[in-house]
Amino acid sequence: MRLGFWLTSVEEKKEIPIIDGMPELGTQTQIVWQDKFVSGVETPLIGLLLSISLVVFFYIRKQRMLG
Repeated sequence: MRLGFWLTSVEEKKEIPIIDGMPELGTQTQIVWQDKFVSGVETPLIGLLLSISLVVFFYIRKQRMLG
């Protein structure tokens, strides 16, 4: 879980030498995007709210049947 919203792609940064085999002359950053789902903070919050609402619903339903 990460603090934020859902992601559907993730970036991967790679340092690539400008001239092959000679990284001392400088490098450039290559960004490669991967299709990947990353859950955000809203997923556990939705689950928590759904669970609490179901518990309250069934508790009220049980109380009405008993009394």
